[in-house]
Amino acid sequence: MTYLAGKADKTETPAQKRRRLKAKAEAKKKTPKGGDQKKVPVKRPGRPTMFSAEVADEICERIADAESIRSICLDSKMPAKRTVFYWLAQAEMDNASEELVLFLHQYAHAHEAKADTLVDQIGEIHQKAWVPVMIKDAPLIVDGKVIMTVDRASAAAVKLEADNKKWMAEKLAPKKYGAKQSLDLTSGGKRIKNDWHIHPVTADKHGES
Repeated sequence: MTYLAGKADKTETPAQKRRRLKAKAEAKKKTPKGGDQKKVPVKRPGRPTMFSAEVADEICERIADAESIRSICLDSKMPAKRTVFYWLAQAEMDNASEELVLFLHQYAHAHEAKADTLVDQIGEIHQKAWVPVMIKDAPLIVDGKVIMTVDRASAAAVKLEADNKKWMAEKLAPKKYGAKQSLDLTSGGKRIKNDWHIHPVTADKHGES
């Protein structure tokens, strides 16, 4: 005789009743409670791998703002660093698309702009070394202006940071920020002799020499 688990049959025998109750108990064990149900994890979108002009523009903008490519690629919304380098490598191929070639040029110009940003930051960094002259826990003010002085404790750290940014700017844009070459005054391979003489000049009481 067939029966449904959980429903009693008027003609069921004691043995069938025991099997029915046993099947009902086992079915109850297998059914999870509302609070015990496992949550299905939401699949989040991964990092972009296909080239996108929008993503490429954001990468170049952040580079121009002096952010490193490593820092940019740590952003979960940005492609991995190897993906960016793959795009750049593809841009140098003969069959590269116009978008990839444009990205290659934007990437180069972004690093030149990064050099300008670093130079601007050097001026801001130097301001960190200046602190107000304090007299009795109050800043010294003369003619309505706060008198500033160099804080020796932070001057060394400021100089190191500024030198690092200067070095990076020289590497990124050597034609613009590289060290100037010294002039070598020669004539036929021989150095020009300097025959100039400087004569001291004194001023009389009336300010005439």
